[in-house]
Amino acid sequence: MDLFTTEFELLHEETGRLVKGSINVDDELYFVNVEGKFIGALEKDGLSPLGYSSMNEELLPYLGQIVAYLKAQHDDR
Repeated sequence: MDLFTTEFELLHEETGRLVKGSINVDDELYFVNVEGKFIGALEKDGLSPLGYSSMNEELLPYLGQIVAYLKAQHDDR
């Protein structure tokens, strides 16, 4: 996979407002920032129902939105 960074908006889980997110991809790891703060990394996981997984508690509330965004980006390529 090529190295790339992508920016997008997602809903904050507690406030419901839009926040800025970014993903820096390095090989099979996806490093996620929300509002400029690193919240964790995720990786492709064939055993996960979403196809990705993370052990970072701060990232988990956003996981569904992030995966949907990544899948939409992949479908556009």
